[in-house]
Amino acid sequence: MKPSLDRTLKLLWLVIGALLLLFLLAGGVMVLSQVIANAGAGREAARVAGESRPAREEPRAVRYGMPMAVRGTDTRIVMVTRGTAETYASGPDGGSATGGRRMSGAEVNVMFVDAAGARLLLDRPAHVRQVDYAAPDGNEPAREFIAYVLALDDTNGNGRLDERDAVALYASDLDGRNLRPVLSPPLRYRSHGALGPSRMLVYALQGPAASEDEAGMAQRAFVYDVRSGQLSPHAEINAAAERAAEILRR
Repeated sequence: MKPSLDRTLKLLWLVIGALLLLFLLAGGVMVLSQVIANAGAGREAARVAGESRPAREEPRAVRYGMPMAVRGTDTRIVMVTRGTAETYASGPDGGSATGGRRMSGAEVNVMFVDAAGARLLLDRPAHVRQVDYAAPDGNEPAREFIAYVLALDDTNGNGRLDERDAVALYASDLDGRNLRPVLSPPLRYRSHGALGPSRMLVYALQGPAASEDEAGMAQRAFVYDVRSGQLSPHAEINAAAERAAEILRR
């Protein structure tokens, strides 16, 4: 009777041991699966975060060219670029004429040099698409202003200021002082040109500020008086444009 009882107890302990081993193995598998899942989730979260919030460009040393003369003043102008840009080749937007030079697409500021020293136009990050002034060897008449097409805000959210951001039109005195905006929302800058020494002809799109459909916006012409800071509609051009639109609707 006793040997049979011993065998039964041994068998019972073997069963209990096997069950404990199975439980331990199952627990280990579950823990390992959870660790792997957490690691995968962490990598996925990092990937999604990287896609939704692009890393900012690392700051680079600036480059700047030789001072260039501006008609009507002894102050000289210098283009400041980022990175290793050293030439004024055509930029992504086709390159805008700048006092007889071409923009490189990497301009980030403008420097003015005169007998009093050197100073910067901007005290904040920017993408400088165009700087428009009268060169001393050009055929156009002297002006009382310098015009700038600038992107000052990261409107497309890619973490940098570049040619893909919305731009606005600004003007300053010939020495780079008294910088002021020419256009304000909901007007969207299109182009501009000098109208004599102290006025600009400005083209802009007019529509809802939040709209992305520029194709449906009306283009308007304005005259900006640099001395008074007044922006007024160009009645004749706007009226002719309205007639052209009516002809298309027939």
